Amino acid sequence: MKKKFLFITIIHFLINNCGFTPKYAGYQGRINYELILNKISGDRELNNYIKSQLSRYKKSNTDLEIINIELESIFTKEAIAKDTEGKITKYNLKALVNVTLRSEDQTRQLSLEEQFKIDKIEDSVEENNYILIVKKDFAQRIINNLIFNIRTNFESK
Repeated sequence: MKKKFLFITIIHFLINNCGFTPKYAGYQGRINYELILNKISGDRELNNYIKSQLSRYKKSNTDLEIINIELESIFTKEAIAKDTEGKITKYNLKALVNVTLRSEDQTRQLSLEEQFKIDKIEDSVEENNYILIVKKDFAQRIINNLIFNIRTNFESK
């Protein structure tokens, strides 16, 4: 019993003190701009998720350069497969977001697209809830792509 406890304790200290740190431990997703959402149109649920993700990048520091953002989102649910009776069995969920970024000295237009295929769920409430989860995931990935584009296109100038 004492040997087992001693062995587990030694292994615990070796693992915790091996110097491992996650690669992105200090990464906070910080950008040197204040992002202001001026105009948003399109799919309401997707837009709400995008707005809540963008609010993480709202700054109170007035010394930062301002980037004005205009968004137009389009969400589609297309049938891509049917069974022998003609009933839909698979859908392709697609989110297309057209973004216009404006700073003092430049304007950029981006088109960000995400797709996901799902099987038809017989319970329509459960299917709608699943689609909301997919929209939330789309919004997260679109914001990540948007921040990446801002970092590469605006900060390198």
